[in-house]
Amino acid sequence: MNISAIKIGDKAYWRLILVIGFLSFFLILYRSIILSITYDEVWTYHLSSQSIYQICYAPENFSSANNHVLNSILIKPFIHLFGHKEWVLRLPNVLCFGFFYVGLVWLMQTLTKQNFIRLVGIIALCSLNYVLDFFSLSRGYGLALGFEMVSLAAIMHYFTYPSSRYLATSYLFASLAILSNFTWINFYVSLWFVMNMYWIFFDKRFTKVGILDLIKLNWIPFLLAILMTILCFKPIAMLRTQDEFRWGANGWFDSFHTFAKNFAYSDTFWVAILLQALMLALVVWAGVLFYKNSIKQASVISGFSFLFMLLLTIVFVTIVQRNFFNIKYMDGRKAIMYYPIFLGLGVAMLDYYYKKNSELVLKLGASISVIFIVHFALVMRLDTVREWYFDAYTKEVCKEIYRQNNQAKVAMEKKYKSAADYYNHYVYGNSMQFFLLENEKANSTSNVDFYYISMDLDPKIFAEFSRINTYGEDNFLFRKN
Repeated sequence: MNISAIKIGDKAYWRLILVIGFLSFFLILYRSIILSITYDEVWTYHLSSQSIYQICYAPENFSSANNHVLNSILIKPFIHLFGHKEWVLRLPNVLCFGFFYVGLVWLMQTLTKQNFIRLVGIIALCSLNYVLDFFSLSRGYGLALGFEMVSLAAIMHYFTYPSSRYLATSYLFASLAILSNFTWINFYVSLWFVMNMYWIFFDKRFTKVGILDLIKLNWIPFLLAILMTILCFKPIAMLRTQDEFRWGANGWFDSFHTFAKNFAYSDTFWVAILLQALMLALVVWAGVLFYKNSIKQASVISGFSFLFMLLLTIVFVTIVQRNFFNIKYMDGRKAIMYYPIFLGLGVAMLDYYYKKNSELVLKLGASISVIFIVHFALVMRLDTVREWYFDAYTKEVCKEIYRQNNQAKVAMEKKYKSAADYYNHYVYGNSMQFFLLENEKANSTSNVDFYYISMDLDPKIFAEFSRINTYGEDNFLFRKN
């Protein structure tokens, strides 16, 4: 059958949009309920009882970069309404998936008129396990992603309908992304810069852009930038004092390698290398297309040129930060900022080539969709997330220890203890006692009833303790004989 004969009408398209959105939201909500609380989420638990001013400015709340300000503020009304539960802590991010999905559909509407290509982009982003993880957690990353997506969609809509309200919407949501996670300053600055490049070099309405024109176009982002500076300067200064910007990659290609591993949701070296090669080839290809159609002919390929310039500008900003401010390259969860831009760029390229060879593009789009769906099904885990895989079983472990001995003394590694303390305090009324292992190997000097560790016990105490459970591949629970 000729694939070009397959058409997706508007009615079928919107039905599919609703189905994909509902299934994605249900999965995110379900995981927010069943996932064990993670090491970093415990910070949110401690912040929930504080005032908004303390959340924003108390020095003790910025000894670590785990205070994502907007998320910490937003959970307060939900706790007031529903009480203190894990899913309540995660509810702001769960609900922000609505912003993400509406922004995603809106972005696809602006990038292409082909319903099939729109669906390819929506399926791709909604089947990225690493992206979906953050909407089920009480962190700032899901919020930032949702607001970034709306910001991108609004700015793309501006190219078709150049109204100041779309500019204001874009910059406002980019500002909210900053309050969700300070790393999104890179997105805001790059967005603002690229828009000015667009007006000066690409917008045919401006044969000669004057100072007054630029002032009129920039007063909204300028005022928002002042507001963000007032709100964020002190917290960022405190984080710099604590050297909390040390997290990340030393080299840009190191961060790119991690990005590829997270994209694949796999630590397999050669899979990451292959993905890096494919992504780099796509960017080079996009660069050639950008030069031929935007630089030489001074025209814009829909939103393609903007997305390409935005991607390069964010990379450039991170290089400047690394060399002048000693801020490491965005790594791991911080690099999810790239995902909407990178995949949006791919969709824009598919739309461009659809006009040249629709049959090939439809086949390619169908193949991409199948690959993403199959990959999603193969690697999706309901009970764990990639960034905090070690905490996947802490809730279950605490429950098992309490069942066997509700006044147990338990020794465990640092990476488990925060989440375990949460359950001990909130669920079990501090009936158990948890001790932090000081040495790299568990030893018999602590007079404990249980060990929960990811390493082997000291051989001399195998006679004293027996392994009673293994959780995952390398999480072990030992009980005293």
